[in-house]
Order: sequence, then structure tokens, then C-alpha cells
Amino acid sequence: MVSRPVIFVSSVSKELKSTRDLVAKTLAGLGYEPKWEDIAPTETGDLRGIVRRWVDDSAGVIQLVGRCYGTEPAEPDAAFGRVSYTQLEALYARQQGKKVWYLLLAPEHPTDALADEPDALRDLQSAYRGRIQGGGHLYHPTASVDQTKLIVLQLRDDLAHLRRRGKQWAALVLALLVLSAGLGFWMLQKQTHAGHDIAEIKTIVADPAVLRVKLEEKIDETFERKKGELLAAKAPATEVDALYRWRDRAKGQVAEGVAFITARAADPKSPIIGRAAAILEERGVDAALEFLDATLKAEHQRRKEEGRQLAEASMMKAGLHESRLETDEQERAIRDALADAPDWWRPHNALGLISLRRAHWPVAEQEFEAARKSMPPEAEGTVLNNLAELYKATNRLAEAEPLMDRALKIDEKSFGPEHPELATDLNNLAQLYQDTNRLAEAEPLMERALKIDEKSFGPEHPNVAIRLNNLAQLYKATNRLAEAEPLMERALKIDEKSYGPEHPNVARDLNNLAQLYEATNRMAEAEPLMERVLKIDESSYGPEHPEVATDLNNLASLYQDTNRLAEAEPLMERALKIDEKSYGPEHPEVATDLNNLAQLYQATNRLAEAEPLMERALKIDEKSFGPEHPNVARDLNNLALLYQDTNRLAEAELRLRRAVVILLKSTHTAGHILPTLKGQVANYQSLLSKMTVPDAEISARVAALVREAGFTQAESETLLAPIFGPPR
Repeated sequence: MVSRPVIFVSSVSKELKSTRDLVAKTLAGLGYEPKWEDIAPTETGDLRGIVRRWVDDSAGVIQLVGRCYGTEPAEPDAAFGRVSYTQLEALYARQQGKKVWYLLLAPEHPTDALADEPDALRDLQSAYRGRIQGGGHLYHPTASVDQTKLIVLQLRDDLAHLRRRGKQWAALVLALLVLSAGLGFWMLQKQTHAGHDIAEIKTIVADPAVLRVKLEEKIDETFERKKGELLAAKAPATEVDALYRWRDRAKGQVAEGVAFITARAADPKSPIIGRAAAILEERGVDAALEFLDATLKAEHQRRKEEGRQLAEASMMKAGLHESRLETDEQERAIRDALADAPDWWRPHNALGLISLRRAHWPVAEQEFEAARKSMPPEAEGTVLNNLAELYKATNRLAEAEPLMDRALKIDEKSFGPEHPELATDLNNLAQLYQDTNRLAEAEPLMERALKIDEKSFGPEHPNVAIRLNNLAQLYKATNRLAEAEPLMERALKIDEKSYGPEHPNVARDLNNLAQLYEATNRMAEAEPLMERVLKIDESSYGPEHPEVATDLNNLASLYQDTNRLAEAEPLMERALKIDEKSYGPEHPEVATDLNNLAQLYQATNRLAEAEPLMERALKIDEKSFGPEHPNVARDLNNLALLYQDTNRLAEAELRLRRAVVILLKSTHTAGHILPTLKGQVANYQSLLSKMTVPDAEISARVAALVREAGFTQAESETLLAPIFGPPR
């Protein structure tokens, strides 16, 4: 079993026990093992030797520096002079090359009852605080308990090189954006490479707050500039959508890369990254990119044999291009990294995720498989989750599930059962269970994910809102609407408090709640929420954005449910035009719009207008997903019901028969019943009954479809029992 990294929490217990306990609890929530002298093993002998062993066994030390001096050895220490045991813990850690994080508590910071110490000892502690502040050490001033907790949460970026990195693609690219989360000193000897001078760097201290500000400023600057350009050019809504998603992804994941850069920048063998880190801190993204571009061009030829180091610098360059939304340059930099280090898993994984978002399925799979072959053990969970998402997107659910299971087990073993990484894994697996109609299995996973994030981030964090929405949707799917509603309301309050009342995330929450009101026939409550959602998204994205199309369809559906068909129709037509312009005329979103409008035409007895829309939707989905995708079955079912309404029963039978076979095959492959199978089987049986087919013949025809889908008799009697009943 992989043990959790040990972090020693150093403090004067009689003054700061409560604060130390808070820090320890926060560290445990982040997946580390906190230790301090109260819980260290009791040993005999010189206490200074014990202190040194405690530090030796730890990955680093967090020291809470208050006003009390604490207990000291009977004689001055040979290495450090007159120091307290608490001071010795940090001094020895630094001597051994360990990371030390100083939290310098302001006088107003809450403490336990202060010990009555002689003025001379207080003076020694005051001098110690002065040395920390004036001696080039990075320290974090804190004046409150909340600020202390926040600092420790931010320190996870600096510690994270002890663990596997996060899963999302943004973490893999933006992992190269944020430099040293706080503490490293690095010394680089003056070198000249291919005519480019890398100046000597002395005792550079990277401030994580400064680095974050510079990177986030660049992201915001890029976002505002690009948004203005897109709106001025009346660009397609898909481009505006991509810009918003890029901004949110970049801002949300910017901290994930601290550990990687910290580890490399602190290594004297990586002068390029060390210098780039200093430039980024001092002059920002543009200057760092300029340096990397010039240096890499000069270095690539001369240092081919040092390919891995160059690859790391290229990946950093890719991340900086990401902050400026320069996608092509970003991809080229990743490919440069692969050219220098073709067996390195990280750039393969990054390219796989780019291709996954672009729906380039074969390329994505090829890159993930290449990453899988070369990944170290700590990266296995990352790659498996990404490959599973690819399988899920291409309806290969039976292949996706074991990968998600394995990733969950790996992370649970690596991080422990209550780490935020587990919440992501649990949610991924629960979503797959929900897609395969295993709601009873999905529910405990979602509930556990919610508890983990509540404990890790607090009850009012946006991550908690996401978990609440997911669980509420599951409750809704199981017709537990009274349980779903308070979760949705709580998620809405969290996001309104976090983002303000006009944010797209708030619109998402409002839409979920409106859909629930609609499901409980509270149309008068649902309608103003949907109208508010539409206004928020039109304001946020512009009037021709796909999110607006979704809002229009939802509002039109409510109008249709309240028999206001004349009001619904122009909304659906507008939604169709938006998606055709945004995605092109042959995108699956357009097929959904066509189906919606066709259903409305059918409801107003305009069957001749509905039919070509349904046929077009079917062709789009067949081309997009292939002829045996569940979306194709949906389209066939809709078209068959229209044929049935126009008394073309033989044509309807052919299409319903094909739809049922598609869903049976998908169910057989996944090993679990797809949610729409039961309804389509019922439609097929009802149609055959209208065609005056005897009951025995109907059963025989359905049994033939089961065999055609590849089921054995035993499989059909077990897996399909919820649809056809127990075997007779």
C-alpha cells in the first residue's frame, strides 16, 4: 500500500494546540498524514535526537510561529546555539533540505491561553520571528483561523509533487503554468548555451500569490480581449462558448501544476525552467514565453541527448500558450515535447484529451494507449479515467466501467478514502451507472462524493453544488422529487453566493429546479425560472449561443405542456437556427432540435411537416454516431410512431424492430439495461397488437429480436427479466 506523505506540524503546544489541530485536520483532508510531538512515539534519550528522527521521517514541516518560545534543551545546541525545541524542528529540517512552511501568526490571531514566560524567552522568540521575516525565508502571515486554513489548503500545490497529479486535461497542461508554490530556493550556475546566456540566479523565492495573480491576470486579459473580438466579428456562438469554457477551466485548474514546476525549478539540472520560473514571477507570462521560445530554439539542437528536460520545458511552454488561448501553438509545443521524449506519458495524455474534446476518437484513443504504456504507477488513475471517458463517449460502456473501477481503487489506496480525488472518481462511476439504469448502485457513490467534498471544501463550495445537483438528478430519475428539491435549492444558494445572481452556473441551477417544478406540475413556478435562465444566458453568451438554444427548447417544452403551442413553435424554430449556425447542419444537437420541432408539428396534426424533420434527424445521428447507437434508436422510435399515426404500420414495424434490436445490442454489450429499452419494447408490442398479430406470435418475434442481439437463453432470462418478467 502506498503510504500517505507525512507532514510534521511544529508549534508551541501550550500556545497553539487548537490552531495546530486545525492545520492537522486540514492536512488530513488533503490526503497527508499530519504528525506532531504530542502523537509521536514515546522514546527515551536526548530529546534533540528524537526531534531529528521526527523530522527525518517527514516529507516537510509546517511551523506555526507564535509569540511563545516554548521549552528549550538544557544546553545550547552545537549546530544552532540557544534555540527552543520548536525552533530546532524547523532549523534542522532546513539543514536537511526539507521544505519548511512558516505560518507567522499576527498578534490578533486566536491562541490558547498564553503561557507565562519570562521576558527573556519572549525576546528570543521575537528575534526568531524577525529572522524569518528578514532572512529571505518565504512565510505566510495570518491573522485569523479562516486565513490559516486557507493558507494550508493552498500549500497543497507545493506539496502535491509527493502525490499523483489531478485528472483533468487542464491540470496536465496548466500543470506547467504555476511555478513554485512557495518555498524553493534554487541556485543556477552561470552557463552559456548556443550563444544564449542564462544568468546566475541566487536565492530566488517564488511567491505563490504573485504567480497566481500573474497567471490569472493573463487569463482574464486574454478572455476579455478574445471575447471583444468575437462579439465584434459576430463569431459563431460555438466560439464564444469555447471561450467561456476555456476561461472557467483555466481559472479552475490553475493551481494544479505547482508541484511539477516546483520540483523541476528547484533542480540545478533544469536551468531553463528555473530561469523561466523567475521571469514569470518577475515579468509575467509574455516575458516567460519570450524567454522559453528563444531558449528552446537554441537548445533543441545542442541538447538532443537531454530530451526529457527539453520536453518538460516544452510542456511548460504549452501551458503558457494556453493562458493566452493560443491553441495551435499549445499543441505544437506538446508535440515538440513528444519529439524530445516520445516515451513520456504526460504529453501523450495531453494530446489525447485535446483530441477527445474535438471528438477525434481514434486519435484520442491512440494517445491514451501510448500514455498507458509509459505511465508511472502514480499516473495510472489519471490515464485510466481519461480512457474510460473516451469509451463512454463512444458508447463502449462495458469497456469504460472496469477502467473507472480500477482508477477508483488506485486513488483510494494512494490518497485514502476521503480525498477529493475520490469524489471525482465516484462521480464518474456513478454517472456511468446512471447511464446504464443502475440507479441503486449510483446513489451511494454520489452520496459519498458529496460527503467527501463537503468535508474537504466546506458546505458552501461550488464543488458541493455540483455534487448536490448530480444527486438531485438521480433522485428525480427515481421519482423522489421531494428529496431532490431541497438539494437543488441548496445548490442554487451556494452558486448565487459564490458567483452572483447572473452567472451561467446559477442559470444551470435554476433550470434544474424549473425542470423539477415542471415534473411536479407546478408550471406557474417553473415558468419565471426558465425565463430568468434565458435572460442570464442571453446576457452572458449573446442571443445566438447554444446555451440559449437549450433554454429556448426548455421554455418551449413548458409552453407545449400547458397547451400554448403557438408560443412554443417560434422558440423551437429559433433554437434550431441557433444550433444550425453554431454547429453546422449535421450536428447531433441539430438532430435533437429537429425532433423537438417535429414532435410539436405532430401534436398539431401537421404530420406532413413533421416527417421530413424526423427523417433528417435520423440521418444526422446515423452519420454522427453510427447505425447502432441509442440515439439512432430514439429517432427510429419517433419516426415509427409517426408512421403509426398515419396508418403505415408495416413501415412503422420495420423501424421499431430495428430500434429494439439496437437497444438490445447496447444492453448486451454494456451488461445492463439501457433506460429507454423497456419503453421501446412496449411500443413494439403495442404496434404488433394493432397489426392484429396474435400474442404468441408477438412473444416469438420479440424472442427472435433478443436472439438477434446476441443473447443466449440464460442471459435473456436473467438480464432481461425486468422487462419480460421471470422465465416461465
